[in-house]
Amino acid sequence: DANIVLLGGINSWVSTNGGTSWVISNHWYGADGVVTVHADKHNLTYRANGSLFECNDGGVYISDNNGLTWTDKTNGIRISQMYKLGISTLNPTETITGLQDNGTKLNVGTSWFDVKGGDGMECLIDYSNNNIQYGTYVNGQIDRTMNHWVNRTAIEPADAGDGAWVTPYIINPVNPNTLYAGYANIWKTTNRGDSWTQISNLNVGNYIRSMAIAPSDTLTLYVASLSNIWKTNNDGAVWTSISSGLPTSTSQITYIAVKHDDPNTVWVTFGNYTSGKVYETTDGGANWTNISNGLPAIPVYTIVQNRLSTSGIQLYVGTEVGVYYKNGTNDWIYYNNGLPNVKIGELEIYYGTSVQTSKLRAATYGRGLWETPIDYPSTPMSLNFSTTTQENLFTVPRGFANQEIIGITINTSGAQSPLSASEFTFTTTGTTNPAIDIKNGKLFYTGSYPTFETSNQVGSTIVSPNGSFVIDGNQQLSEGNNYFWLTFDILPTATLGNFVDATCTSITIGSSTVPSVTSPVGTRMIDLNYCLGGSSVPTSERITNVTMGTINNNSTFSNSGYQNFTNLNTNISFWENIPFSIDVENINDFDQIIIWIDLNKDGDFQDDGELVYYTLGSFTSPLTGNIFAPDYGFSGRTRMRIRLHNSSISSGGNDTPCGNSGYGEVEDYSVTLGNFQNVADQNLPVIKVYPNPTSNIIHIDSENFPIESVELMDLVGKVILSNTTLNSNYLTWDLQQFPSGVYLIKTTVNGIIQTHKFVKK
Repeated sequence: DANIVLLGGINSWVSTNGGTSWVISNHWYGADGVVTVHADKHNLTYRANGSLFECNDGGVYISDNNGLTWTDKTNGIRISQMYKLGISTLNPTETITGLQDNGTKLNVGTSWFDVKGGDGMECLIDYSNNNIQYGTYVNGQIDRTMNHWVNRTAIEPADAGDGAWVTPYIINPVNPNTLYAGYANIWKTTNRGDSWTQISNLNVGNYIRSMAIAPSDTLTLYVASLSNIWKTNNDGAVWTSISSGLPTSTSQITYIAVKHDDPNTVWVTFGNYTSGKVYETTDGGANWTNISNGLPAIPVYTIVQNRLSTSGIQLYVGTEVGVYYKNGTNDWIYYNNGLPNVKIGELEIYYGTSVQTSKLRAATYGRGLWETPIDYPSTPMSLNFSTTTQENLFTVPRGFANQEIIGITINTSGAQSPLSASEFTFTTTGTTNPAIDIKNGKLFYTGSYPTFETSNQVGSTIVSPNGSFVIDGNQQLSEGNNYFWLTFDILPTATLGNFVDATCTSITIGSSTVPSVTSPVGTRMIDLNYCLGGSSVPTSERITNVTMGTINNNSTFSNSGYQNFTNLNTNISFWENIPFSIDVENINDFDQIIIWIDLNKDGDFQDDGELVYYTLGSFTSPLTGNIFAPDYGFSGRTRMRIRLHNSSISSGGNDTPCGNSGYGEVEDYSVTLGNFQNVADQNLPVIKVYPNPTSNIIHIDSENFPIESVELMDLVGKVILSNTTLNSNYLTWDLQQFPSGVYLIKTTVNGIIQTHKFVKK
């Protein structure tokens, strides 16, 4: 249809009349209820079946209805364009990075958090206090947080003017209150950015681009524009150009590093596709030496020294196509095993308690964040232990591939002559019915990262895993922990309520076959495929605790605004008020809490009666209330969904169970429906509903008490026939007028409600 036209800019627009009129198709933060899709469009392409793909600064999205709705397909694609990074000295798993058009992101352990929007640039973590961190936007806008990004304050020097696209700033390695920032001039703060003082009159037209401070003499600083480098050894009182001897007429300065124990030994890197990529001075810039042997004539963007080296000065550089390494007077060598051929924005080293626990981290422009052990002399690799873990206990949906079942950890010591894991033996022990529930057993390797993902498969796929099976491969191990993950595909026809599990009985490592812990605790229950929910801006109001029955769950921040807690379950009795409590952080007057339960267990929350709670008007935290679950004849385990959202239209309110809201969070839990009252003290009525199945006539018979009321309902709980003033022990209904199907009879006898299911032929 030539009249359907899609146009991409910051947002996407669609015309159905050849461009005569346009309506918005998606919006970068979901304003006025428009579907949220990442900003800055690059490509819109139809494929043969009519599906429309959109590529933007956030990844890849697809629409099957000409842009009416969109699905994010970016999950698992590692394409972050990182300019810079900052490393925590106190937490070995915490790193902050600045991304092109995807904000500033904080990595803590295995979780990523959006802490600042727009374009992310240089970022820092205070080495004395992990809660104090810094992030920047383009041209020198700097934010500081004192409480781990719960709040942030703009601190850039008001009189500095604009800086470069990526404005440099550094922290004093002795006094964390002191920072320096480079604009047209150099600015200094001694109170973490509350106030600034100009300490230079360089007036650089194309702005300062690089800065470094000598760790052994914090009065000595080096700063550079693209074509000049200056030095001060008195904290900015006097600045001297030290550019003579550097190739600044043919190449641009990109980075500066100062030797950790000598303020006069400095390394400078250069961009452009010319020779002479790294220069060194040992006399504070009076003389420079080209130390580029081994490097190709490609841009070099960053350099870092390994201060723990005892075998000579060790240097790493990040280039247009990866990392190179230099030890002492040796030439540079390619240091890129396992790292993509990608531009390196910045390198930094996390120094652990020993050289063995220290890591080199690389922020890449296009492939995300990477790390590797720093180089050090080591002994031949040996196996320490192997274990099997059950990391994921959430329900598993039917029809989904590569579902995480168990994890295997192999721990080694030494790095020379690395061992390989070549054979893994598993069983499907714990899986209820492998033949009808699962297929395609696969093994994946994530190296030293303890987070499940499926980018690196080991060995071949076992098409029909049932009983014992072996996956052969040849995965070289690294020193420390090595993480493997067994997955199954869950068949679309898998039995709801069945369980999926596995054990690892042995692993061949090197020339030895070793046992592994074979039976980690836990299984994953097969569940329906529910729609996704979440929020576009999950950093504001969020759920921090849900208490209901045996559930008492404290939750942390979720980057997607969605958290799956279906491994947590509580019983809910039909027709009873069940109390709950929900804690909300950063509550807003327009916030609303909505709760749904999939009462008929059909994989959605759209049926009558499944909306079990919602707030009207503002509320305070903790929110307390009751939910009420009618009996539609479906006992057993099912899903409960809780949505917190800002209900105002301008904030992207979404009061449905599916999709994103502008602000807020969605959490899923499991509940088991049934009659859990203590019936020992009840004189429970005996009710008979017959015949079942029936052609037309149905009889309802109470043996010992009069029937007070009776209702006929369909499976979604709609009452289609009732008698509320019966007061008799017996009732007959002629159902000839109703179509064939499954129906429910709800009776109230002696004040006790019971539900009975029957079939009309």
